[in-house]
Amino acid sequence: MSESEYSVFGNKKRKTLSLECKIDIINEFDGGMKICEIGRKMDLAESTVRTVIKDRERIRAAVESDQCLNSSVIRHEIFNKMERMLKSWYRSQIRMNNHCIDQSTVCRQAKWIFERLKEEAGETAKDETFLASNGWFNRFKNRCDWLNIAENSDEVLSVDSDSGSSSFLDKYKLVCQ
Repeated sequence: MSESEYSVFGNKKRKTLSLECKIDIINEFDGGMKICEIGRKMDLAESTVRTVIKDRERIRAAVESDQCLNSSVIRHEIFNKMERMLKSWYRSQIRMNNHCIDQSTVCRQAKWIFERLKEEAGETAKDETFLASNGWFNRFKNRCDWLNIAENSDEVLSVDSDSGSSSFLDKYKLVCQ
């Protein structure tokens, strides 16, 4: 058997596990199932199951902090907070001002909220960066089920991204406390 055949037939293809799948693995383990049984049941390598079990506290913390269960990456809490605040801001812009908002406006607002939260977090988030890229925006849109956000400002009415930004942040903090 040649090397190429071995790699095709000998190794399993790498899988990305969602948080939901990881929680299922943890629950099975906590329920008394053995690691090898979990691996066979879920068609995973035992080492993968052991890694999930080893990281169970971090995984549970991510789920408790309201991270999307479809996610496969555990992000810093500041990102989840920023996205929740951004969703609230978006709904308030639509509801109160009856404004349509484009991608660049949402990305500017996301960066603004992120920077404010990063300042508040201090040392715990000093190394975190956020670019508000097209890729982030498309994934964020999918997470929120926002299908009708325009790609550019030619398609919608213009909205000043800083209008009401600080008052929104203050109101959101009051609601969350």
